[in-house]
Amino acid sequence: DMYHEEEDVAAVCRNSTLCQELGQVEYIFSDKTGTLTCNLMEFKKASVDGVVHSLDSAVDAIARRAQPVVDLFQLLAVCHTVVPDREGEAKELAGIVCPAYEAESPDEAALVEAAARVGIRFFDRNPDTVVLKEFGPLPQDGLRDRQFKILAVNEFTSARKRMSIVVEDDSGIITVLCKGADNVMFELCPEGVTDVLNRHLTDFAEEGLRTLVCAKRTLSRAEFDEWIVSYNAAQLTVNQRGEALAKCAAQVERDMKIVGATAIEDKLQDQVPETLEDLKKAGIKVWVLTGDKLETAVNIGYSCRLLNASMRVVTIATETAEEAREQLMSLDNVISISKDPNLLMSFQSRLEQLISRVLPSRGRKR
Repeated sequence: DMYHEEEDVAAVCRNSTLCQELGQVEYIFSDKTGTLTCNLMEFKKASVDGVVHSLDSAVDAIARRAQPVVDLFQLLAVCHTVVPDREGEAKELAGIVCPAYEAESPDEAALVEAAARVGIRFFDRNPDTVVLKEFGPLPQDGLRDRQFKILAVNEFTSARKRMSIVVEDDSGIITVLCKGADNVMFELCPEGVTDVLNRHLTDFAEEGLRTLVCAKRTLSRAEFDEWIVSYNAAQLTVNQRGEALAKCAAQVERDMKIVGATAIEDKLQDQVPETLEDLKKAGIKVWVLTGDKLETAVNIGYSCRLLNASMRVVTIATETAEEAREQLMSLDNVISISKDPNLLMSFQSRLEQLISRVLPSRGRKR
């Protein structure tokens, strides 16, 4: 059964004591993306101006020149670090042959390709310019090249949970385009955070989709000229350069207006649910690490059978050590009703270890 048909490769046992060693395994710690999932991202949906769009409905909206939809997919086609791979296999996207895309992450490639499929095609890039091929603003307009001058790129980091690009379009308007995690973006966007958008993001997460929120802000020439001085200085900083760049980026990544949100699917690999179920039957405890939204993580947990309907699921959601400590201690009440004294003693012992090792200092954020 351990055979990969696509590559015609079967599993080979090179160790006669492998089964004995596996029998000693008590815990398995696993990443989610690329381990449980295929790490092949596919654009599924977008929330724009209170409406959920698939790629098909987005194509129709852009054909009607619906500006909110155009703005979102134009942002996706410009705000990234993707480069065209001229030696790779070209694709025909929305009637135009586009180069293959080479991206730092499969998420970015999926978003850029989604924009191309609805008619806003990322076509070329050099250190100073992004070139799109898209239709003009009027129905009678044909296909045209649209150039955006790259003025600055504020890269994604795990601490910032967002990236942005500062561009100047062919009419001289300077704009900050930004995309990132919803909890971070909402704090930076006084405009556009609505109950409808929140509901859409929750719905996407409950479907197991990865979400991003997109926003933009227009800069005046004077404001940009003042900011670019500090940006260039931060670029030349030797000590604590990352902190200097993050501080500089935060100066323009504020007071933005939300353009929309995207939802991407990363499918589970073959046989993942069955494998995890067998591991649990063997008495092995499985831990999975993910940076997804809580709702996405729970949905994936059920999809891969790490969780099931017969379980009592306990959620610990907090930002401070003190709150986490209180919630962890409250779990004692959950386990204390168990009739198994060994289970209770084991839980209490591991809970004390968790509190002392993971949360050693009071009030420290995690």
